[in-house]
Amino acid sequence: MPPTFRSPLQYWTPMFGATGMIPSLGSGPWMYPEILIGMIGCLNVCLSIITKCFRYLTGNLVYRVHWFQSKALRDRWKEEVEMLQCEAEWTRNYFQSRLNFWSDRQQTALRSDEIRIACYAAQQRQIYHRLYSI
Repeated sequence: MPPTFRSPLQYWTPMFGATGMIPSLGSGPWMYPEILIGMIGCLNVCLSIITKCFRYLTGNLVYRVHWFQSKALRDRWKEEVEMLQCEAEWTRNYFQSRLNFWSDRQQTALRSDEIRIACYAAQQRQIYHRLYSI
């Protein structure tokens, strides 16, 4: 709690008489120790308020930075999941297209009595069929 401020006249009269001065020390606030203590107390209170405000602002800055980092990480993982789903679909579509290609190639080879090509095409079609059905 900050010290209450009292008028310098309240200090001067009881300590130093009506003039409020000690000739050996000269004039100024340094010759009134209670006033100096009050001023130092006020400065300490102001300093503590400034420190608390700085900590509050710095703390919020840290929370904001942490929030942005967390959001960026979440967005990266969201994008990664989306990319993996697309890549899985692309892979499946590729296997389907190769399956169709080798099926057509097998049918063409069987129609033209090319047994070796038809057997190789059947083997490739079976490989891509297994890959597609995984």
